[in-house]
Amino acid sequence: MSLAIVFNEQYIIVISLGFAVNLIVTQRLTSAPKQRPLAYSFNINTLDSIMKPFPTFPIGSVGYNLMLLRGIWHDHIELYNLDGTPLNTDSDLGAGTPGPSPFDNLAYIDFDGYRLKLTNVHIRGRELTSKTFAGTMEDGLLVFQEMGPGAFHNIGMSGGPGILTFNASELNKSTDVYLEPDFIIVTGPGQRIRHTVLYRDGKAVRTLTAKGSRLSPTCEQRHPSDPRGPNGPVHGDIFVSPIWQHLVDEES
Repeated sequence: MSLAIVFNEQYIIVISLGFAVNLIVTQRLTSAPKQRPLAYSFNINTLDSIMKPFPTFPIGSVGYNLMLLRGIWHDHIELYNLDGTPLNTDSDLGAGTPGPSPFDNLAYIDFDGYRLKLTNVHIRGRELTSKTFAGTMEDGLLVFQEMGPGAFHNIGMSGGPGILTFNASELNKSTDVYLEPDFIIVTGPGQRIRHTVLYRDGKAVRTLTAKGSRLSPTCEQRHPSDPRGPNGPVHGDIFVSPIWQHLVDEES
């Protein structure tokens, strides 16, 4: 089955439905020479988002705040001891992504009202590393995919307009192993602050503060400053950690 939609005076969008979904943009017949059609392929999940009505969210809700954060961000990040003195590295503190400080990240935040994908890429101050996380909206909360066997359930909660917290839904043995609540505050148009506290073995060991500026309202392609290069997908495989595996082994 195909559906043709007039995009503007120059193009027609043709959506072909099958096992795959193809969007073909063809130039309308004009006196200008014919050009080769541009073809874009999407998986069925993308079609699902296209066909669903775009949700609206109450001001200050989780979904509302995620909409405020969509796009590409440049974060400058610094580590601190608990007393506020600068920390040069957290490599020996059991951080999720350890390394020297300060450093800079690109953060790609994709949110279609139903699903979130978030990818962080080191661009300065640390070796190139990228990590992708994903979640879905459930009952007004963002529920992240499991971070690894035995991991706690990580959720996104709201603290009011422009304020989000990513943290465990409950404290248990897995949070005793590792926990790093992430507090995100939109401080102005295209500006945000992220602050985290790292807990290992039940004890707070360091803090992290990221000051971010939005580079683009969308993240359909890699930013020119991305050290991975201009080609390839923005997001990678969903990150999974083995640090909770021993909890699973103990119960088996």
